[in-house]
Amino acid sequence: MRQKLFLIFMLVLFAQTAFPWGHLGHQTIVKVAEKHLTPQAQEIIQNLLHHDLSDDCSWMDSHRTGEWAFTNHWHTLYFDKNLNYDPNPTLTINKKTGVTENRGDALSSANRAVYTLSNYKSLDDSTFMFNLRCLIHMIGDMHCPTHSLIPGRTKLHTNVHDGHEYYPVLGGSGKVKYRGKEFKSFHSVYDGMPNVLWPGKTADQVVEIIDTKNKKEIKKIIGQKNMPQYNGCYDCTIPFYSWAHQCAETSMKIWDINPEIYPDLNPATADLSRPIVEQQLRNAGYRLAWILNTILK
Repeated sequence: MRQKLFLIFMLVLFAQTAFPWGHLGHQTIVKVAEKHLTPQAQEIIQNLLHHDLSDDCSWMDSHRTGEWAFTNHWHTLYFDKNLNYDPNPTLTINKKTGVTENRGDALSSANRAVYTLSNYKSLDDSTFMFNLRCLIHMIGDMHCPTHSLIPGRTKLHTNVHDGHEYYPVLGGSGKVKYRGKEFKSFHSVYDGMPNVLWPGKTADQVVEIIDTKNKKEIKKIIGQKNMPQYNGCYDCTIPFYSWAHQCAETSMKIWDINPEIYPDLNPATADLSRPIVEQQLRNAGYRLAWILNTILK
């Protein structure tokens, strides 16, 4: 029986490693947000979508190649050694034009979506859908521990990108072993963590477990009363920078569980990661609800 349970555990983990947080994690974030939407925001979303908002939570992960390849860099955040968000980590020179371009990241793409959705009444359906999908997904990715790329973690595993050294959290960072099973990266282990922590549970069931904060605590998590506006559009830069710093601080905790990664991950990785994962899913949901309540007026 123990061997069967362990096999199921590994199959579930492996099946969910393609996407950050897995579908369960992203769906849970949206379900938390839905519980904290104002009646007005709920009505607007229902009228414009005609389907469950959580159905779109992983759309961005399924569209990262071909015509959508330009969004591939939008799923991570970069930081300096003081855990301050780096807004220009992915600068690159366009070989055709010679122009320096910023390929974007989770924060900038989410903020662009906020700005665009400020005028949701004037948007066509496809523009509204793309920006809403981007917003709900990138808020989730921003809170995923392995999506905060921070320099100088270990000399053993260095991920050099555009001249910077970052935590080795991307898919190609080297294989790891967890409870005797080999995974393609440390990142992939955490991508499937929600399914490991709550096997067989639906997103609604997970929400019942993690959505435990009262209104005062939620306000503190959001940390912002009002969202600035420029030219009639909302700008989430200030809260995003604050949330990003908190996410980076939280990301450090997963490295405390596995300081050197090799040769094997700590067998208690899942249990020790539970409070981290619960916090980040919950915080992402509260913050997403605050954004939607603000812009959908």
